[in-house]
Amino acid sequence: MTDREFLTRAIDLAKKSPEPIGCGVLIVKDGNIVAKAFNSQRTDQIAVNHAEIKAIVAANMNLQSRVLEGATAYCSCEPCAMCLAALSYAKVKRIVFDKSMKDVFPNDPQSKLDPYKFVAGLNFVPNVEQIRLN
Repeated sequence: MTDREFLTRAIDLAKKSPEPIGCGVLIVKDGNIVAKAFNSQRTDQIAVNHAEIKAIVAANMNLQSRVLEGATAYCSCEPCAMCLAALSYAKVKRIVFDKSMKDVFPNDPQSKLDPYKFVAGLNFVPNVEQIRLN
């Protein structure tokens, strides 16, 4: 599958989220989906239940590995600072997203975060790419 096809699947997954703003993430390694998740932080009453965090945990368990070297995270929207850091700690090689934080939360202070500069300050620097599908 192509980046666009994986990203489309992440966007479709976001529609399953019970949250006001749904986010979906696929983690792909060697062309195979090793985890997928959607956000559920309000529904579950767990602050960190963002799609990226849930997908990292699932991928760690599925692969029996703390690190996800060589993997790509396909995100329906730009990851927040917490999720960018978590993806870096998991050593995800690429982060590909569709909608920017400004598209989703135009008035939120986090929408001013530059994901490219943010990851540059982390111990492991993943490639961050935006591919707009719409």
